[in-house]
Amino acid sequence: MKLIFAGGGTGGHLYPALAIAENWRTTHPNDHIIFVGTPKGLENKVVPQHGFPLFLIPVEGIPREISINTVKKLLLIPQSLITAFKLLKKEKPDLVIGTGGYVSFPVVYAATLLKIPTLIHEQNAYPGVANKLLAQRVKAVCLTFGEAKKRLKGKNIYETGLPVRPEFFQNHREELRKKLGIGNSELLVVAFGGSQGAVTLNKVVGFLLPEILKRPWVKIIWATGPKNHETLKKEYPDLPAQVKMVPYIDNMPEILPAADLAITRAGAATLAEIAASKVASVLIPYPYAAENHQEHNARAFANNGAAIVLKDSECNEDKVKKAVLPLLDHKEELYKMGENARKLLRQDALAQITKIMENLLINNSNKKI
Repeated sequence: MKLIFAGGGTGGHLYPALAIAENWRTTHPNDHIIFVGTPKGLENKVVPQHGFPLFLIPVEGIPREISINTVKKLLLIPQSLITAFKLLKKEKPDLVIGTGGYVSFPVVYAATLLKIPTLIHEQNAYPGVANKLLAQRVKAVCLTFGEAKKRLKGKNIYETGLPVRPEFFQNHREELRKKLGIGNSELLVVAFGGSQGAVTLNKVVGFLLPEILKRPWVKIIWATGPKNHETLKKEYPDLPAQVKMVPYIDNMPEILPAADLAITRAGAATLAEIAASKVASVLIPYPYAAENHQEHNARAFANNGAAIVLKDSECNEDKVKKAVLPLLDHKEELYKMGENARKLLRQDALAQITKIMENLLINNSNKKI
């Protein structure tokens, strides 16, 4: 069997695809898996690291403002569809899986026109325009949140939860902490703003740094985002070993499960990994997410005692310190929040999605006979 995964641009779309693909490779070792991404996406670095071939399609997001740049990017849409058709004709996959991002639409749409079995996974409670269109055409739709179902029209819609890479579930916290040099009585804070970083997250860490440095038992890994890294290195030239500043965390399964507190955005994939890792969190939802879905995600965690939520507009120095510093001084509260986070995760997501994929392949095989 041959499977094509289309998804990427950001970690929120890429990592669920990788979780499904890695699980499929384990359970179906003789099958061939190909990833399709965009030239500028995170997948260019991450997918090859996981040993999957990657094919690139020229497609980008369409800016909301009308400009020459908008026209150029609109012209990429027909080009991306033609490229997707050529790829699918050449590779003849048995199943195409889309997990979102700009590349997902042309590949999955082309597959539906070629009568190739298709499945999409919608991570958020508020589906985007592309998945609303695709849901009416694909063979199966998998959802993280059941409430997304009322916003989609499709025949076979399943609430599976969000697939998380199995490494996040491995009980090797102490081993990871030892590898990172974190003692039993120390706290590890991980601050990251997704694959592109986030200016607000970096400001928040800046507010907290003087207080963290007063607490020698607190260590922090600060992922600034590649675009911000050089500027912040110049702004903070003499950071002690207590603070590790990096552009991006590309080995998150080795970092997050070792942490006591995460300070981050509230994308669905990020929250699933936080829950799998049993980590407390301070969530700062991205304010421009479609339908404000990140705040909905974050509030669900906060309402269940798993997180504290700060709106992006609220992130001034006083409010940040008031929210975060008490957590650094009460390790037992962090532990309790981490346990509550794990309760919010559906741990059978990968098994459910794999079963749906197997059924699609069986049904298609029967049709060919």
